[in-house]
Amino acid sequence: MARESMIFYASFLKGIMLLPTDSQKLQALLSILTLGLEEEDVSPDDDIARAIYEMAKPQIEANTRKATSGSKGGRPTKTNGYEEEKPMV
Repeated sequence: MARESMIFYASFLKGIMLLPTDSQKLQALLSILTLGLEEEDVSPDDDIARAIYEMAKPQIEANTRKATSGSKGGRPTKTNGYEEEKPMV
């Protein structure tokens, strides 16, 4: 299922920009965006580009899990931690 947005960290860009060729940069960028938005694991063919992708992959997957869990809703009522205690009379 395609997502409408994803979190793209500055560290992803820094890693991509350190790649020596434009081809490697494009491979890494497109594979990161495909994982984050399309949730498809498309690993780059180039070994160096794949290294950047593999370092970004766990964070993207964690963000996807958080977004999925967050869309289920949360606790229905706010509590202060004392919901089990009976009031003193």
